[in-house]
Amino acid sequence: MVIIPKHAEIEIGFSEWLAKVWNIGRNTGAKMIFYASPKTTGIIKEIHSRHPIDAEFRVFDDWEDFLIVSRLIKQDDGLIIVMSREKKPSYQTKMKSIPEYLNSYFVSNSFILIYPMQTGVLEENIDLTNASLIEPMEKIDEIGKIIARLFRRK
Repeated sequence: MVIIPKHAEIEIGFSEWLAKVWNIGRNTGAKMIFYASPKTTGIIKEIHSRHPIDAEFRVFDDWEDFLIVSRLIKQDDGLIIVMSREKKPSYQTKMKSIPEYLNSYFVSNSFILIYPMQTGVLEENIDLTNASLIEPMEKIDEIGKIIARLFRRK
């Protein structure tokens, strides 16, 4: 399950995180169920027509009703939530509650929170309190860029 906020498609990091999520679907063969606004769903469907993976698309744009996801998810489903930062186009106020929801309603599910690249967010502003994470994160970023280039060539 991939939960995407409204206006995610206008953020500069959209294509990069989508390529990474697409790669998860392609490499695992898992069915990816995308929940997004009608506009975002349309864009992702267009990409899907050119680069098919096992996927479904469902309209979801009311983050006030986020807990409906807890009724839709199965015990062995993974959950990917695309987040945003305050004052950015795709930010939803309910995003503040996501950690609490994960700890209360999704304890038996694996999850990934994606904080995409966004304008005005500099690397210096990101607080990484654990220095041992920096090198692996740089490697992941490098791999992501390679995948994005491959994705664009196809």
